[in-house]
Amino acid sequence: MDGCGTNRKLRGIGETEGNAMGTRVDVREEVSESNEHSWTLCFQQVTYNYEDGTKQDGYRFIWKRPDGTLQAARGQARIPDAAILDRLTQEAKSKGWLK
Repeated sequence: MDGCGTNRKLRGIGETEGNAMGTRVDVREEVSESNEHSWTLCFQQVTYNYEDGTKQDGYRFIWKRPDGTLQAARGQARIPDAAILDRLTQEAKSKGWLK
């Protein structure tokens, strides 16, 4: 389960999104970088809240379209290159939420 909500606008930290499988994703922290086409690659600290009441904390990469909706990708987000990966994870470390 990827927890991605198709065409759901995510406005900020602390907001929740859902999907058709009953999984809710709470975004706790986020860093991001936009590309030349106005798509934004986000690295997020999240909590997955499953329909059965269980929770899992973790991290994910997800793309936002130019209109702010999420790009659901069945658990996959293409990382264009290692430099972007490094910049986003270093920014999260410098903000103190990726240890």
